[in-house]
Amino acid sequence: MNQPRPESRISALEKRASTPEATIEELSADTAEELKAIRQDIKQLSEGITASYTSIGDTFIATWDDIKATLATKENIGRLEARFDKVEGDITALKATMATKDDISKLEARFGKVEGDITALKTTMATKDDIAAIKATQDLVLQLLQQKGQ
Repeated sequence: MNQPRPESRISALEKRASTPEATIEELSADTAEELKAIRQDIKQLSEGITASYTSIGDTFIATWDDIKATLATKENIGRLEARFDKVEGDITALKATMATKDDISKLEARFGKVEGDITALKTTMATKDDIAAIKATQDLVLQLLQQKGQ
């Protein structure tokens, strides 16, 4: 068998070496592009997650601020206790000075008795007409006595 010429051998060697190298070059470029796309996706996801965490944190802070604004402080509770003490004192004072149902019943009984007494007085007491009649009778008696004495 004949040996191929050196140019043919060099050409064949170049083809054999260049094809895998070219494939490697293309795969390397494709891989670099895919890695770049993956990095971009990761960056976008990271930014989205960071924005979500920031939003959640802001919501928690706002909620906590709302809670703090509506919670009663020890000072507020102290003021409320003082007001309750005053209200309790006022109620105690009212109880001490206010009439009870028993007191009102006793007053009603007394008023009933007074009304009865007034009614009795009206029936036994002389009226203006009675006094005028007595006066007329006195005048008549006086006249008769004066006539007799003359």
